[in-house]
Amino acid sequence: MPVRLDWQDAAHTILCFEYLGRWTWQEFKHSAREGQEMALSVPQRIAVIADLTNGPFVPDGAFGQVDALTRDASAHWQLVVIVGSTPTITALLRAFKRVYREAGQTYLVADTIEDALNLIEEHRRQNTAITPAPDTTP
Repeated sequence: MPVRLDWQDAAHTILCFEYLGRWTWQEFKHSAREGQEMALSVPQRIAVIADLTNGPFVPDGAFGQVDALTRDASAHWQLVVIVGSTPTITALLRAFKRVYREAGQTYLVADTIEDALNLIEEHRRQNTAITPAPDTTP
């Protein structure tokens, strides 16, 4: 599968999406749903790493897809760090941050997984560490 998904840490506070080669929005949505289920399985809000190092291709329609994902996942995703960004991805992210200012603040870019982990650690240190997820039960 062009999108692999797994916990980055044993405490299940960081979820890593690894994009491999050319992937589709259908595969993206499937992994996002799976990631949402994984996020719901833990009591705290999580950080997400989107590793595009081996799959920097982004299909058409990125803006709308990221907007939908952000709305669906925002309650449980504390921070998203994109690793392996290309100039196109950086430009899309910059535009997204201008349009969706509040949600855009939760998206960062890092060169490596190690840099991403450092950004997450720093963000948590500045924002009261790990926060509990809101109760979304009806």
